[in-house]
Amino acid sequence: MKKRLTAFDLKIIATILMLLDHVAKYLPEYLPGSLDIIFRYAGRVVAPIFFYLAVESYFHTNNKKRYILRLYIAAAIMAVGNLVVMGFVIDSLHPSPFYYLGQNIFLTIAIGVSIVAGLEWEKKTKKLRKIIPISIVYCLSILAIFTEYSYFALILFFIFYFCRGKKYLFWVYSIMPLIILFKEIYVYHGSFWTHNYEWFAVAAIPLLLLYNDKKGQSFKYFFYVFYPLHVWLLYYLSYALLKN
Repeated sequence: MKKRLTAFDLKIIATILMLLDHVAKYLPEYLPGSLDIIFRYAGRVVAPIFFYLAVESYFHTNNKKRYILRLYIAAAIMAVGNLVVMGFVIDSLHPSPFYYLGQNIFLTIAIGVSIVAGLEWEKKTKKLRKIIPISIVYCLSILAIFTEYSYFALILFFIFYFCRGKKYLFWVYSIMPLIILFKEIYVYHGSFWTHNYEWFAVAAIPLLLLYNDKKGQSFKYFFYVFYPLHVWLLYYLSYALLKN
Protein backbone atom coordinates (compact mmCIF):
# COMPACT_ATOMS: atom_id res chain seq x y z
CA MET A 1 0.00 0.00 0.00
CA LYS A 2 1.46 3.33 -1.06
CA LYS A 3 1.27 5.90 1.70
CA ARG A 4 0.02 9.14 0.18
CA LEU A 5 -1.40 11.20 3.05
CA THR A 6 0.62 13.79 4.97
CA ALA A 7 -0.30 15.05 8.42
CA PHE A 8 -1.84 18.10 6.75
CA ASP A 9 -3.96 15.91 4.49
CA LEU A 10 -5.24 13.92 7.45
CA LYS A 11 -6.07 17.12 9.33
CA ILE A 12 -8.06 18.47 6.38
CA ILE A 13 -10.03 15.22 6.10
CA ALA A 14 -10.62 15.16 9.86
CA THR A 15 -11.70 18.82 9.88
CA ILE A 16 -14.29 18.26 7.14
CA LEU A 17 -15.70 15.19 8.91
CA MET A 18 -15.68 17.06 12.21
CA LEU A 19 -17.76 19.85 10.69
CA LEU A 20 -20.32 17.34 9.37
CA ASP A 21 -20.44 15.63 12.75
CA HIS A 22 -21.05 18.87 14.61
CA VAL A 23 -23.70 20.03 12.15
CA ALA A 24 -25.51 16.77 12.89
CA LYS A 25 -24.99 17.25 16.62
CA TYR A 26 -26.27 20.82 16.86
CA LEU A 27 -28.67 21.06 13.91
CA PRO A 28 -30.01 17.53 13.32
CA GLU A 29 -33.54 18.71 12.59
CA TYR A 30 -32.34 20.60 9.51
CA LEU A 31 -30.82 17.50 7.89
CA PRO A 32 -33.02 15.29 5.67
CA GLY A 33 -33.70 11.63 6.34
CA SER A 34 -31.03 9.83 8.32
CA LEU A 35 -28.24 12.16 7.23
CA ASP A 36 -27.64 13.24 10.81
CA ILE A 37 -26.84 9.63 11.80
CA ILE A 38 -24.51 9.25 8.80
CA PHE A 39 -22.69 12.47 9.73
CA ARG A 40 -22.35 11.34 13.37
CA TYR A 41 -20.80 8.09 12.22
CA ALA A 42 -18.42 9.93 9.89
CA GLY A 43 -17.32 12.07 12.79
CA ARG A 44 -16.17 9.10 14.83
CA VAL A 45 -12.93 8.84 12.86
CA VAL A 46 -11.95 12.42 13.71
CA ALA A 47 -10.72 12.12 17.31
CA PRO A 48 -8.46 9.09 16.66
CA ILE A 49 -6.82 10.95 13.75
CA PHE A 50 -6.13 14.04 15.85
CA PHE A 51 -4.91 11.96 18.82
CA TYR A 52 -2.62 9.94 16.59
CA LEU A 53 -1.19 13.06 14.95
CA ALA A 54 -0.78 14.72 18.35
CA VAL A 55 1.48 11.89 19.50
CA GLU A 56 3.40 12.03 16.21
CA SER A 57 3.72 15.81 16.50
CA TYR A 58 5.23 15.47 19.95
CA PHE A 59 8.05 13.34 18.59
CA HIS A 60 8.57 15.44 15.47
CA THR A 61 8.47 18.92 16.96
CA ASN A 62 11.72 20.66 17.84
CA ASN A 63 10.28 22.44 20.85
CA LYS A 64 8.15 20.01 22.83
CA LYS A 65 7.50 22.38 25.73
CA ARG A 66 6.21 25.08 23.39
CA TYR A 67 3.96 22.54 21.66
CA ILE A 68 2.39 21.43 24.94
CA LEU A 69 2.07 25.03 26.15
CA ARG A 70 0.30 25.98 22.91
CA LEU A 71 -2.22 23.19 23.48
CA TYR A 72 -2.97 24.35 27.02
CA ILE A 73 -3.33 27.97 25.89
CA ALA A 74 -5.77 26.84 23.19
CA ALA A 75 -7.67 24.83 25.81
CA ALA A 76 -7.86 27.84 28.12
CA ILE A 77 -9.10 30.10 25.33
CA MET A 78 -11.69 27.50 24.37
CA ALA A 79 -12.89 27.19 27.97
CA VAL A 80 -13.26 30.94 28.40
CA GLY A 81 -14.90 31.24 24.98
CA ASN A 82 -17.41 28.54 25.91
CA LEU A 83 -18.45 30.53 28.97
CA VAL A 84 -18.75 33.74 26.96
CA VAL A 85 -20.85 32.09 24.25
CA MET A 86 -23.11 30.39 26.79
CA GLY A 87 -23.60 33.70 28.59
CA PHE A 88 -24.45 35.41 25.32
CA VAL A 89 -26.97 32.70 24.43
CA ILE A 90 -28.62 32.93 27.85
CA ASP A 91 -28.81 36.73 27.82
CA SER A 92 -29.98 37.15 24.22
CA LEU A 93 -32.09 34.05 23.56
CA HIS A 94 -33.23 32.91 27.04
CA PRO A 95 -33.27 29.25 25.96
CA SER A 96 -35.30 26.60 27.73
CA PRO A 97 -34.09 23.95 28.07
CA PHE A 98 -30.46 25.06 28.19
CA TYR A 99 -27.54 22.73 27.48
CA TYR A 100 -24.03 23.28 28.78
CA LEU A 101 -21.31 23.74 26.15
CA GLY A 102 -18.50 21.51 27.33
CA GLN A 103 -16.60 20.73 24.14
CA ASN A 104 -12.86 21.27 24.43
CA ILE A 105 -10.80 18.76 22.48
CA PHE A 106 -7.74 20.97 23.04
CA LEU A 107 -7.76 20.06 26.73
CA THR A 108 -8.06 16.35 25.94
CA ILE A 109 -5.12 16.53 23.53
CA ALA A 110 -3.05 18.71 25.88
CA ILE A 111 -3.41 16.21 28.72
CA GLY A 112 -2.82 13.27 26.38
CA VAL A 113 0.40 14.78 25.04
CA SER A 114 1.45 15.65 28.61
CA ILE A 115 1.05 11.97 29.49
CA VAL A 116 3.29 11.07 26.55
CA ALA A 117 5.86 13.61 27.78
CA GLY A 118 5.66 12.11 31.27
CA LEU A 119 6.22 8.60 29.93
CA GLU A 120 9.25 9.81 27.98
CA TRP A 121 10.55 11.53 31.11
CA GLU A 122 10.14 8.29 33.07
CA LYS A 123 12.25 6.41 30.49
CA LYS A 124 15.12 8.87 30.96
CA THR A 125 14.93 8.89 34.77
CA LYS A 126 16.84 6.47 36.96
CA LYS A 127 15.82 4.44 39.99
CA LEU A 128 13.76 6.15 42.70
CA ARG A 129 13.46 9.38 40.74
CA LYS A 130 11.08 7.57 38.41
CA ILE A 131 8.36 8.02 41.00
CA ILE A 132 8.01 11.70 40.02
CA PRO A 133 7.10 11.23 36.32
CA ILE A 134 5.10 8.10 37.16
CA SER A 135 3.04 10.06 39.71
CA ILE A 136 2.48 12.85 37.19
CA VAL A 137 1.31 10.38 34.53
CA TYR A 138 -1.01 8.76 37.06
CA CYS A 139 -2.58 12.10 38.06
CA LEU A 140 -2.92 13.21 34.45
CA SER A 141 -4.55 9.89 33.56
CA ILE A 142 -7.21 10.43 36.24
CA LEU A 143 -7.75 13.98 35.01
CA ALA A 144 -8.07 12.77 31.41
CA ILE A 145 -11.12 10.70 32.32
CA PHE A 146 -13.02 13.92 33.05
CA THR A 147 -12.22 15.54 29.70
CA GLU A 148 -13.98 15.16 26.36
CA TYR A 149 -13.80 11.52 25.14
CA SER A 150 -12.89 10.45 28.66
CA TYR A 151 -11.32 6.98 29.01
CA PHE A 152 -11.60 6.45 25.24
CA ALA A 153 -9.07 9.21 24.60
CA LEU A 154 -6.86 8.07 27.47
CA ILE A 155 -6.62 4.53 26.15
CA LEU A 156 -5.95 5.75 22.60
CA PHE A 157 -3.05 7.94 23.73
CA PHE A 158 -1.50 5.00 25.57
CA ILE A 159 -1.96 2.76 22.51
CA PHE A 160 -0.54 5.31 20.07
CA TYR A 161 2.43 5.85 22.37
CA PHE A 162 3.37 2.29 23.38
CA CYS A 163 2.65 0.81 19.94
CA ARG A 164 4.19 3.67 17.97
CA GLY A 165 6.07 2.36 14.95
CA LYS A 166 4.96 -1.23 15.60
CA LYS A 167 3.33 -3.35 12.90
CA TYR A 168 0.61 -4.49 15.29
CA LEU A 169 -0.41 -0.91 16.23
CA PHE A 170 -3.73 -0.89 14.39
CA TRP A 171 -4.61 -4.41 15.50
CA VAL A 172 -4.36 -3.22 19.09
CA TYR A 173 -6.18 0.00 18.23
CA SER A 174 -9.10 -1.91 16.69
CA ILE A 175 -9.79 -3.90 19.88
CA MET A 176 -11.58 -1.14 21.81
CA PRO A 177 -13.96 -0.03 19.02
CA LEU A 178 -14.86 -3.65 18.34
CA ILE A 179 -15.54 -4.29 22.03
CA ILE A 180 -17.90 -1.30 22.00
CA LEU A 181 -19.58 -2.67 18.86
CA PHE A 182 -20.17 -6.13 20.34
CA LYS A 183 -21.48 -4.58 23.56
CA GLU A 184 -23.95 -2.42 21.63
CA ILE A 185 -25.13 -5.36 19.53
CA TYR A 186 -25.65 -7.43 22.68
CA VAL A 187 -27.52 -4.69 24.56
CA TYR A 188 -29.54 -3.07 21.78
CA HIS A 189 -29.67 -5.82 19.14
CA GLY A 190 -31.17 -4.43 15.91
CA SER A 191 -31.36 -0.82 17.17
CA PHE A 192 -27.71 -0.51 18.19
CA TRP A 193 -26.97 1.72 15.18
CA THR A 194 -28.40 4.80 16.88
CA HIS A 195 -27.13 4.34 20.45
CA ASN A 196 -23.34 4.55 20.49
CA TYR A 197 -21.33 5.55 17.44
CA GLU A 198 -17.87 5.27 19.01
CA TRP A 199 -17.27 1.77 17.67
CA PHE A 200 -17.01 3.31 14.18
CA ALA A 201 -13.67 4.81 15.25
CA VAL A 202 -12.24 1.63 13.74
CA ALA A 203 -12.88 3.27 10.34
CA ALA A 204 -9.95 5.62 11.00
CA ILE A 205 -7.51 2.77 10.39
CA PRO A 206 -7.50 2.92 6.55
CA LEU A 207 -6.73 6.65 6.70
CA LEU A 208 -3.98 6.25 9.29
CA LEU A 209 -2.42 3.45 7.26
CA LEU A 210 -2.03 5.94 4.40
CA TYR A 211 -0.04 8.36 6.58
CA ASN A 212 3.44 8.82 5.11
CA ASP A 213 5.05 10.31 8.22
CA LYS A 214 5.44 13.71 6.53
CA LYS A 215 4.16 17.05 7.76
CA GLY A 216 2.94 18.39 4.45
CA GLN A 217 1.79 22.01 4.23
CA SER A 218 2.16 24.15 7.32
CA PHE A 219 -1.18 25.68 8.19
CA LYS A 220 -1.34 24.72 11.86
CA TYR A 221 -3.07 27.79 13.29
CA PHE A 222 -6.05 27.28 11.00
CA PHE A 223 -7.06 24.24 13.04
CA TYR A 224 -6.63 26.11 16.34
CA VAL A 225 -8.98 28.82 15.07
CA PHE A 226 -11.49 26.78 13.10
CA TYR A 227 -12.35 24.33 15.88
CA PRO A 228 -13.65 26.79 18.49
CA LEU A 229 -15.23 29.17 15.99
CA HIS A 230 -17.34 26.55 14.26
CA VAL A 231 -18.42 24.99 17.58
CA TRP A 232 -19.47 28.37 18.98
CA LEU A 233 -21.34 29.29 15.77
CA LEU A 234 -23.24 26.00 15.57
CA TYR A 235 -24.04 26.10 19.28
CA TYR A 236 -25.49 29.60 18.91
CA LEU A 237 -27.43 28.66 15.76
CA SER A 238 -28.95 25.64 17.50
CA TYR A 239 -30.76 28.07 19.82
CA ALA A 240 -31.23 31.04 17.48
CA LEU A 241 -32.91 28.97 14.76
CA LEU A 242 -35.08 27.22 17.32
CA LYS A 243 -36.31 30.56 18.62
CA ASN A 244 -37.22 31.75 15.14
